[in-house]
Amino acid sequence: MKLGLKWGDLPYEKRAYELLSAYRLFAYVIAVVVIILLAFPEEINTDLYVIIALLGAYTIFKAFAPLRIYERDVWNYLIFGGDVLICIVLVLLTGGLNSGFLLYSLCPIIAAAFLLEPKVSFPTAGVFSLSLIIAHSLFGYTQTFVSIMEGNLITSVAIYVITAFLIPVLAYRTNINVHRHIEGQAISNERKRIAREMHDDTVQKLAYLNMKAKLLGDRLRDLDEERRNTEVEEMKSIIEDAYKDVRESVNNLYIRQAQKGELTTEVEKSLEDFRNQTGIVTKLSPSIARLALPPFVTTQLLRVIQEALANIRKHAKASWVSVRMQKEKAWLGITIKDNGCGFSQEDKDWTNHHGLRIMKERVEELGGRFYISSTDKGTEVKISLPVER
Repeated sequence: MKLGLKWGDLPYEKRAYELLSAYRLFAYVIAVVVIILLAFPEEINTDLYVIIALLGAYTIFKAFAPLRIYERDVWNYLIFGGDVLICIVLVLLTGGLNSGFLLYSLCPIIAAAFLLEPKVSFPTAGVFSLSLIIAHSLFGYTQTFVSIMEGNLITSVAIYVITAFLIPVLAYRTNINVHRHIEGQAISNERKRIAREMHDDTVQKLAYLNMKAKLLGDRLRDLDEERRNTEVEEMKSIIEDAYKDVRESVNNLYIRQAQKGELTTEVEKSLEDFRNQTGIVTKLSPSIARLALPPFVTTQLLRVIQEALANIRKHAKASWVSVRMQKEKAWLGITIKDNGCGFSQEDKDWTNHHGLRIMKERVEELGGRFYISSTDKGTEVKISLPVER
């Protein structure tokens, strides 16, 4: 995802990958400096220059073509496995623990620690450590490797192994704290949203209902049967609307963090529930089943669409509503359109409507753009969100 946010507001995976890319470039530069500037010229052969050149190209590719790690699919794990293999071969070809690329070899371990599960990061650290120990034990008397029993090599092995396993431990603790912060912020934001919705809509309806009940009780004897029936029907209508609002809020609380590929499915479910509840004809087109979005982006977009449907139910008096999703180059476009009564955009009060305000805030939090147009023939909401090419 390429979101139009400040670095501090980017999703965790995005920031982690940018830091990993920066470390990878740093480790490559350090390796080149150590090998070329500190080694004797006669020690550098053509093969080493080829390795440096190929690794430079690979480093640039990895820095500017990040994994969509939130997808957790087989292809991403194969790419990660390839990175592990490349780094192991790189270190073994250049002297093992005497290689100038030791810092670089930690890149896959860091990636697994911060972006994957502990069950992946710890075995990755073990694979690197075991590879070096076996190489120096079995081939310690060749020109490429020094025996593990010579000099301070055992100390070097111990330092490398400790560092390799310490990275997943520290990352695991960091991830716990980050996730706690994200969950706390999400809970706080949802509490504020629910409070606004309850105050601006449900509470006002209940207050009006209470007032009507008191008036009806005081004037019950003075009203004829037709007027009493009218008042009761109006109260029943208000009660039904309040019930729908509360039910809608409760249902929204049960929206779990969406996983990869669930946006279209969840939108279809929301439209089906909306159609069953209101009798309004719904249409979804075209379907984007394979658009890769991070879970939190999918969840936010789903909430925006549900808020738009809620506004249509409450205010539009529409007979049909359509949701269109399409991807053009680097942008995802979502359009929600109805044929209801609309509202006057010349009235400045519409910009303060809590439902529209919440939708706008959610889209802008993702770095997207929110547009709305309305006439007496219906309302159209457009969302544009930058996504990866």
